[in-house]
Amino acid sequence: MNRIRKLRESLGMTQSQLGEVVGKSLHAVSKWEIGRNQPSQEDLIKMSRLFNVDLAYLIGAENTPSTKINGEQNNVGELKRLQNEIEVLFKGGKLPPEDKDEFIKVITEMYWDAKEKQKGN
Repeated sequence: MNRIRKLRESLGMTQSQLGEVVGKSLHAVSKWEIGRNQPSQEDLIKMSRLFNVDLAYLIGAENTPSTKINGEQNNVGELKRLQNEIEVLFKGGKLPPEDKDEFIKVITEMYWDAKEKQKGN
């Protein structure tokens, strides 16, 4: 299985959601996942940050994903846990797909904003 697909699915994201976060179309993500096209260096860096894996793993140079980036623990599981807790707030129901898309986008933006602020301190 393609690593981008595996990582995307581990976050419960659709191709469309990944494309929105990276700034690419669903079709671009689909082509990456089937090996028809390769993401740009900028896109690889964005995905590396989103998935919290190092670039070497993402491009296939390493077989095991790093659990740390710049000395920080992997936070992918934390985002997934937070998503599950938010769903509990809706009395156990699932978020509608359009709300889930927006939720993932907002949480991802908040996460990276917090990381940037943390670097400044």
